[in-house]
Amino acid sequence: MTRAWKAALLSLLGGPGMGQLYNRDWKKGAILIGVTLLMLAWVVVILFQSVSIALGDGPSTPEAMERAKAEATRLMMPRLKSGVPVWTILWVYGVIDAWFVGRRPVA
Repeated sequence: MTRAWKAALLSLLGGPGMGQLYNRDWKKGAILIGVTLLMLAWVVVILFQSVSIALGDGPSTPEAMERAKAEATRLMMPRLKSGVPVWTILWVYGVIDAWFVGRRPVA
């Protein structure tokens, strides 16, 4: 397996930035990993905000928990759907860039 394919596979399976690190493109790899981690933190914040709003101060009966789960899902899905295309583009960019940079001769 060539260096280009290894880098692309690392970005595909390991996440954006991993192939760049394999290619010793430290700055680009750090940026891609940083953006990915920021997006993950954004998802966690959305999840906690939605659950907090949905739970409110009401009783913790099983029925109330089911209503809160449905409400949390209703609140967070539109915001998560807006982030999925951005993350997909970031991931595809990482794979393609890792492959192209991996094809360059090693200096």
